[in-house]
Amino acid sequence: MKLLRLPFVLAVILAALLGTLVSPASAVERTCWGIKGDLNSEPILLVDWERNASECFGVAASGTIWHTWEGADAWYEMPGNGRASRVYDAYDVWQDPSGVHIGKAVKVVTSTGKYYCSYLDYATNTWSGSWYQVGYYYSSCAASPKYGSLATQWYLY
Repeated sequence: MKLLRLPFVLAVILAALLGTLVSPASAVERTCWGIKGDLNSEPILLVDWERNASECFGVAASGTIWHTWEGADAWYEMPGNGRASRVYDAYDVWQDPSGVHIGKAVKVVTSTGKYYCSYLDYATNTWSGSWYQVGYYYSSCAASPKYGSLATQWYLY
């Protein structure tokens, strides 16, 4: 009986050791503001917001959505349990085209081609905690009478 256990125990130890040495095939170490994170192979989005510190957004191999910003100490998962294949765009949000700057939004796309947004309201300085679907890739994540303008942004490969 003990002889049969030895190969099994060795196989379990070897599998555990390999599991700690091998990362998922689609995980890539990405750096933004000197902060490293394991994300998928899609580019991360660096956004220069009109009002707040610059911010990076990325998607992990699991599909979870992450962000970090100037002065942060780590990558943080976005609230709302969102899932995506990549980050698509970011928007500064205004009360109306000539009005008050009231927030910011980020848009992601799923593997099925659906687009979702999350919004941060400057009045509370918190993300909405939910991801809402928008109809098309050209949607600005803002519903009338609010106005979304494409934020200055770059894809980092």
